[in-house]
Amino acid sequence: MKQNNQVHQDIFKAGVLEQQVSFMENKIIILARNKRIPVLEIISEASTDTSQLIDRIVNLKYKKLLEVRLVERFNFDIEIVLRDYDPTKGMNVAIIVLKRNIEEYLAG
Repeated sequence: MKQNNQVHQDIFKAGVLEQQVSFMENKIIILARNKRIPVLEIISEASTDTSQLIDRIVNLKYKKLLEVRLVERFNFDIEIVLRDYDPTKGMNVAIIVLKRNIEEYLAG
């Protein structure tokens, strides 16, 4: 939770409003609610295409930063980080797929 919130702060200069983290075998699922930054709202109103492009670029950066933080902090072997964001709901979900079950990382 701390790593996800920190990535959000690094990119948007604001933390998430709330988040929930679940573990399932080799997957970490993060569901978060956040407030869309005002400048992205302005861009979205002016140009849907530009807004979607910016959302895609931010999403790619977010996934990369989250992966780096999780590897550095927990030494996870990560297969893939998937993330989607719905600006109309102010919610995003990230699914981190590890190469091994989470219990193996906890056991050392």
